[in-house]
Amino acid sequence: MVRVRETTRPVQRLLAKGRFHPHFATVAYRHGRWQISITGVAASFHPARRDPAGRHPRPVGVDLGVRRLATVADASAVRIEPEDRSLQATMKGVKAVRVAQRRLRRVNQARARTKPDSQGRANATRRLTRLHSQVTWRRRDALAKLTTWLATTHTTVVLEDLNVAGMFADRRIARHLGDAALGELRRLVTYKSAWYGTRLVVADRWFASSRTCSACRRIHRDLRRSDQVFRCPACGLEADRDVNAAVNLARWQPPALSG
Repeated sequence: MVRVRETTRPVQRLLAKGRFHPHFATVAYRHGRWQISITGVAASFHPARRDPAGRHPRPVGVDLGVRRLATVADASAVRIEPEDRSLQATMKGVKAVRVAQRRLRRVNQARARTKPDSQGRANATRRLTRLHSQVTWRRRDALAKLTTWLATTHTTVVLEDLNVAGMFADRRIARHLGDAALGELRRLVTYKSAWYGTRLVVADRWFASSRTCSACRRIHRDLRRSDQVFRCPACGLEADRDVNAAVNLARWQPPALSG
């Protein structure tokens, strides 16, 4: 008998209907919990779950960042927000590490005061591991809900190809980048889009979505990282920086192949 924290009904239904054929299972201890991963071959989702009817019909751009995790807008400059307030908070940024920073510091200090190889050190290590686990699962749960909303309520999602590994070289934002988990968000959106029949487009890495004016298409080269409002020196447009970038992403088209 194995007690699990999450419901297994979806897997049971797939097995009962013959829509999932397991090959093997992997048991591992990660982040303070035992995890069982079942690998196999599953049939595609029912066509009703992949039907684009009822979804946002126009392509939407998703601007990812550290200050605000995700900003969604379509090509007509309409900002899109989920109805669920918890998802709205997730789009502003989970910041799981920053929220738990004080507790992490206190538990680390308590562990440092214990003797090596003592029972007190073992207990303090378990408390620290449990706290790190809470941070990890809080972030994962929020990202899972956000990416499911993106994949199930839109027909076309346009993401920017961020060089996350290169961005970590900037020590001023490295910790915030790790807290945002932009790479994990990209991974979740990629496979969920395939599940739900959503068209996923990845804009070119060198596309200046943040610096381009969504009205006149001029590039604002003097835009600073601290500027939260985009002010175009050419046409006078004033817009939220993240919304302007999301609109540019929604309008992005791959360059025509020459020759």
